[in-house]
Order: sequence, then C-alpha cells, then structure tokens
Amino acid sequence: MFRPVQFSVLLIALLAIAGFSACGSSEPSAEDFRAETDEICTEQIVAFQEIEDKLGSSTSLEEEAKLQKQLMPVRQKSLSELEEVEAPEDATKQFDRYLDIRRELADLRKQQLQLLEKGDEEALDPVNEKISDLNDELDEVGEEAGLGACASVLPNDQAKEAEEVVEEVALTTDPKRVCRELVTQNYLDTGFEGSYEECAKFQREEAENFADEVKVESVSGVADTSAAVQITEVGGMYDGEESTWVLRREGGKWKVNLISAAA
Repeated sequence: MFRPVQFSVLLIALLAIAGFSACGSSEPSAEDFRAETDEICTEQIVAFQEIEDKLGSSTSLEEEAKLQKQLMPVRQKSLSELEEVEAPEDATKQFDRYLDIRRELADLRKQQLQLLEKGDEEALDPVNEKISDLNDELDEVGEEAGLGACASVLPNDQAKEAEEVVEEVALTTDPKRVCRELVTQNYLDTGFEGSYEECAKFQREEAENFADEVKVESVSGVADTSAAVQITEVGGMYDGEESTWVLRREGGKWKVNLISAAA
C-alpha cells in the first residue's frame, strides 16, 4: 500500500518542480504585455468619456471637482489592474517606474480634489503643474516600457488622420464641412450653445481671421478612442498661440471634441 502513495508523492513533487521551472523560465511576450495593458487603459479612457458625456464640460471649480471625484475610482481601478500585469524582463524596471508615477499621480489627484472643493485656485496651480509634468514623464517611461495606450501612443495612421482633421478645422472656412462633419456635438455644445447655425455663422464671419497654417507639435492618444493634437497657429487671430485639440473617434473617424489653450 505504501508504494503507490510514495510514488504519488514523488510524482506530485516532480510535477511541482517541473511546473515551477516552467513558470520561472517563461515570461509574457512584448506583444501580449502591450495587448493586456492596452485593454486596461482603453477601458479607462472609455469610462472617462462616459462620465464626461454625462456631466458635460466643466466651467467652474465646483464642476471640475465633481468630474474629478467621479474619475478617481476609474483611475484607481485601472492602476489596480495594471499592478497585476507581469511585464517582460527587459521592461520590468521601466514598468515599475511607470506604476510608481501613477501612484504619485493618485496622491496628487487627491490633493487636487481637496483644493477644487475648497475653491483654492491659487494653491491649485502648482499641483496642476506637477500633475502635468508627471503625466509627461508617465508617457515617456511608458513608451520606454513598450506600452501603447497606457503611454498615449497612437498608431501612425491614426495619428496622421488626427493631424489632418485638426488642420482642416483650423484652416477651412466651409461651415457645412466643419460644423456637420468634423466636430462632435460636445464641441457645438461647448462653443456654440449646441447650435449648428451658430457654428456656421462663426465660420463665415471669422473666415478672414483664420490661421494660414498650423504647426503640429505633438500627437498622442488611445487607438480608436481619443487623441490630443498640440499645435501652434501661424497667422490669423491666434497667431503664435499654442493649443491642444482633443478628438474622439466616432463612426470610425476622428472629430474635434474640444480645444484648450496651452498652459
């Protein structure tokens, strides 16, 4: 009776060692690592968009506080899921730093929310600046780790398409093309009281003041979801000014969702 038991114990031990050895020698491929993290970060951005659609654009510190409060658990969920992802050995150091930065950002976001709720605009400035700097570092380190969506890296073809849409909206005076085809409803809601007619009126009346060209400074985003194009306008009413144009993917095409002045 003891021989089968002894054999079973030995077999289990051998299988355990073999299993440990196999697990220890294997690691995720760069492609699998990128795909897994892409899914997490894309899900985060989609959730952000749903919340922003529900709340609308922030026009006060109070509204911004409400927005950030609802975004916070989404960010935390994403971070928790990323902490469970195993990186390839050659990306481990960079990915660990990436996660550290996201944790730093989580702490700063809590400070930001407290200041927004207090209405302390002066104290917000250095916190917002630090958040901006860390976000830049996050993308840089994330790209070094081989991340895609989590490092705001758009596929080249989508980045080029986003650039072309921004250039057309910034330069063309065709009301129908811009106001019906190249911008979102949120763009109309934010800048033109939701009215196509008001948008078209602006296109006609300000035609002579549009830029002569735009210089694209950077393009980032999440494939098939969101893009940000930073430009400098040349000529026109905003000559020399930098701005960031945020786009959404709707019906397989990029559309301008909002424009924000550079800080």
